[in-house]
Amino acid sequence: MRTLLWFKSYFLGIPRQFKRFIQIALDTICIYFSFWLLMALRLDGISTKLTAGLLIIATVVWVLTLATQAILGLYKNVVRYIADKAFYSIFVSSLISLITALLLNHIYDLFVPRSVIVVGCILFAGFEILYRVMFRAIFLSLSGQKKVRVLVYGNKGIPEVVSALRQSKTYTPSVVICDEKGFESGLIYGVPVRSPSDLSNAVKDHSIEIAVFTADDINANQSRKILSELVSLGITVRTPPSLDEMIIKNDIVADWKRLSIEDLVQREQLVTIPELLDGSIKGRRILVTGAGGTIGSELCKVILEHNPTTLVLLDHSEFALYRVSETILSAMPNIKNYTDVVFKLGSVTNRPLVSKCISENRIDTIIHAAAYKHVPIVEANPLIGACTNIVGTSILASEAAKLGVSNFTLISTDKAVNPTNVMGATKRFAELITQFYSEKYPTTKFCSVRFGNVMGSSGSVIPKFEEQLKYGGPLTVTHPDITRYFMTKEEAAALVLQANALPETGHIYVLKMGDPVKIASVARSLALVNGYSTYTSDGGFKHQNLVKIKFTGLRPGEKLHEELFLDPAPADTQHPMIKRETFQLPNLAGFSKWEQDAIDAIEQDNTDSLLDILKNAPLNFVKSES
Repeated sequence: MRTLLWFKSYFLGIPRQFKRFIQIALDTICIYFSFWLLMALRLDGISTKLTAGLLIIATVVWVLTLATQAILGLYKNVVRYIADKAFYSIFVSSLISLITALLLNHIYDLFVPRSVIVVGCILFAGFEILYRVMFRAIFLSLSGQKKVRVLVYGNKGIPEVVSALRQSKTYTPSVVICDEKGFESGLIYGVPVRSPSDLSNAVKDHSIEIAVFTADDINANQSRKILSELVSLGITVRTPPSLDEMIIKNDIVADWKRLSIEDLVQREQLVTIPELLDGSIKGRRILVTGAGGTIGSELCKVILEHNPTTLVLLDHSEFALYRVSETILSAMPNIKNYTDVVFKLGSVTNRPLVSKCISENRIDTIIHAAAYKHVPIVEANPLIGACTNIVGTSILASEAAKLGVSNFTLISTDKAVNPTNVMGATKRFAELITQFYSEKYPTTKFCSVRFGNVMGSSGSVIPKFEEQLKYGGPLTVTHPDITRYFMTKEEAAALVLQANALPETGHIYVLKMGDPVKIASVARSLALVNGYSTYTSDGGFKHQNLVKIKFTGLRPGEKLHEELFLDPAPADTQHPMIKRETFQLPNLAGFSKWEQDAIDAIEQDNTDSLLDILKNAPLNFVKSES
């Protein structure tokens, strides 16, 4: 083994040009040796000399073969990483040489048996392929480290993925899981194929450490079921890029996408109605508040993809505004060629700033995403939370109506439904503000869009779990049975903008969120995605691949289960993933007094008065004592 490793190290140090010369020399030997051997066998070993005719044929074949292989790029391939498609050039060159040699033999009566020419061309092509395959096998087997065994799951693109993995110095394809006809119980590049029903046994039989999942032709829900099954087997899962983007590298799997929790949470396929999306953005002058937040920044990215005339990004956080500006300007370097982009630092509670921002930029659409949203923080700071969520919405809505803004959309939350905490109550209050102003100012279309948790948003459970995993846990969950609705930021942004284009005013639109998910299940799935197993009871043991899930108890104002609708029978809209709240509106005739009283309590720094107003206003607010 030491001798082989020394040979490998020595050979790798040889200049590339000299290695090409060695290939050419070996190919030359293969060609002349093949014809000599066949003629000797034809003559029963009587003669081992190359006749004049055979020498001419061999030389013509040699010239044509090497020239064709050089033109087709065979000698540019690195032998230890040579792709199977490179052998195509050997086949083509052999075929050209064979046809030419047969014609020369016939035209010039060289008296070389046709069988010698035909078999000779086949034989030397076989020799050329054989020594290259042997060299590749030797170099890949002497990598100096144990290769990671990989399972490949999918249908479309399986041969390409297996071929790419075979050339990796770190990974080796060990088994393929595929149910496509023609592959059953077969081999793909020597790798055995097994059915999806045999997945668990395949993982055990082949000691699989990593699974590569190609989902190009599998629907989203089925993909998530498969990914969940792979993760549950305790193996790391990767997804390769599209076949068009796949680039062969020495360490190929390391550059492929890690599985994320978004891949495991069951979500419907996003539906986009182009006329709704374009109708709410193209050629419009748009203001997004809270533009530095998770949803706000995603809204801005989608908006800029649909050619607005002006986009104003307003946020009270300098760092958040800087971050979104850097993201947008680097991702879309040419946006200023078609859109006037304005970054505005300030708060929605500053009326002169809001008024100036709307009027100077002639805003016709407002997407109001600025809000305080973290339940425990707002519970401990009710006046500050209410100032942004209530006063900010009131100022923005009133200035929008006065200055002729045509569309106003409030981003709301499922915590506004039968609220049990101050944050939810203030967001429900903000919903009523938009409905009240839709009646008071019918020339402006007011609406609210309500949805649940956004995966990966600041302060949500997923980034918290990811941070806890860095330190080996524990993963903290408030209650074993607590559930939440989840959607991705891309889904939320696209659907909000399509809801903004719906024609009715005064409505609360609710995004279709699917089924609620247990937070404990999210924690377990995220741990598995990162290579951990979880436990909940204190067993007095610790292991590098084990992480504890710790239940800490419900926080003040926290619900066990959130709701999306006040009415169990929401109405459909022209978008299949957007529903309309049908709850009978409270009498808003006196709502202006509730609004003014809440603003006065906030300005007077009177927490008790504010809480009384929230309890007595038509919000259905029952403060939790947990």
